Amino acid sequence: MPSEFYENQHLSFETLKIDIVAEKLKQCNIENFEIGVFKDFQYNNHRWLEWRDLGGIRLDGIRLECIEKI
Repeated sequence: MPSEFYENQHLSFETLKIDIVAEKLKQCNIENFEIGVFKDFQYNNHRWLEWRDLGGIRLDGIRLECIEKI
């Protein structure tokens, strides 16, 4: 499949604490992540953390995301 297909996909996981995920990523030398807050839902607003797999686990640039409900 073309790389653009993979770059437009994402996997999302729920976590209890985004800060713990961020620390684990840093320990694995992954520091090119972003953290933000999404508050546009009536329910289930969340903090998010995302980064791109650079092929290390064969996901070829797919966006990976963790969310923490707030």
